[in-house]
Amino acid sequence: MDEVLLGTLIFTGCIFLYPTIGMYYLCFVSIWLSVQLLQTLLRIFIIFLNNFPFFMLVMFYRRPGFFPGGVQFKFLTAPSNYECPSSYMQITITKMPLAKLFSNFIQKISAALTAIPPMTILKNVVTGNPIPHATRWPL
Repeated sequence: MDEVLLGTLIFTGCIFLYPTIGMYYLCFVSIWLSVQLLQTLLRIFIIFLNNFPFFMLVMFYRRPGFFPGGVQFKFLTAPSNYECPSSYMQITITKMPLAKLFSNFIQKISAALTAIPPMTILKNVVTGNPIPHATRWPL
């Protein structure tokens, strides 16, 4: 009879303490993840300020000749009224595409966003392993 009473007390204690422990874990994980989210957003903002090509974007529209995309050669024949046949070459400079200005910026943002995938964070929350710090992500 004593074993049944002791087993019932232990079982009841575990059953009634489990929601308390679960809520404790859930509250602190949500606080931890909100801090991680804030640090991630601040890190992305820092990457934005450090790598966004503000000056190059202004210069791209004000002085498009500073950013040549390439050179094209076009061979022209001389008009028939000239005595000696000759060829002329026309050189044109092509404009650089706007997307090339943002290649480094996009590369840095994508590296920061893929540093810690969300499934890894979810797996660590469910298994109880430590969540990696957002401050250790690469700039």
